[in-house]
Amino acid sequence: QRAMARRELQRLSASMFRMRAAAPRWTSLAAPLQRSRLASLGGPAVLQRFAACPAGFEGLRRCSSAGIQRLGTEDPRMSKLVVHGGVVYMSGQVGHDAGETIESQTSRTLQKIDELLQIAGTTRSSLLSANIWLKDIERDFKSMNAVWNAWVDPANKPVRATVQASMASPAILIEVQVTAAALEASPRSAAHIRHLKEVAGVPPPGAFSRAVVHGGFVYVSGTGADNDTGGAVAEASAFDETRQALANVERILRAAGSAPDRIVSATMLLSDRQDYSECNRAYIDFFAAACVADL
Repeated sequence: QRAMARRELQRLSASMFRMRAAAPRWTSLAAPLQRSRLASLGGPAVLQRFAACPAGFEGLRRCSSAGIQRLGTEDPRMSKLVVHGGVVYMSGQVGHDAGETIESQTSRTLQKIDELLQIAGTTRSSLLSANIWLKDIERDFKSMNAVWNAWVDPANKPVRATVQASMASPAILIEVQVTAAALEASPRSAAHIRHLKEVAGVPPPGAFSRAVVHGGFVYVSGTGADNDTGGAVAEASAFDETRQALANVERILRAAGSAPDRIVSATMLLSDRQDYSECNRAYIDFFAAACVADL
């Protein structure tokens, strides 16, 4: 489990990348969903019908404009859900009201995600991506992952990135943000989700998929500088580790039928801000022939 944590976080690595790229027939416009640390982008506008609200969500406020459906807009800062282009975007969820252990908070957080997915007319089996923030990844990764593994659909695992972060409240141990296919927007959506669980030359992820393809997009899990045996690049510089991480990203994209010049967004996570210039140098080299929005 500690090895899995190292692969996912790359604490000794200079960088980790989260990519989203266009599949071969991509045509899309972007639509943002506010989140305190990360913004997700959507695809073409599709109106969405919603299922009945589960207990506790009956009064959920809704609004829509220009093909974008927003649910749970009571908070002046953000919506609980945004549906656009056949994709459900969810704000970060926490479960600190359930207790002080990582197990109880993870269970409660995932329960809230299930309830919101139900409102949007979809399920955890249609998840596309997940971002997980842990207050203490060294202490809580193994226990969090056990709860996650019992919850996630093993045949339809989303892409995932897990990192350590300072939380908005000292009581919060975990926050999870997900996206999912909006099944009722297209009855065939579930059949159009493709999961790449393993990619040649890249370590198998285990608790999630390496890539998920849906709606003309390729979603890529957080990818570090691991070699194909699962080990980090030995005694490498920040430049070399970034270059290796991006090489892994390229392998995943090509296995999914896309390529670096089709990337539309990228998130880079650094363990040390002092490495930014070297990481950026490798990043610029990699994208020399492509136009990418670096989020």
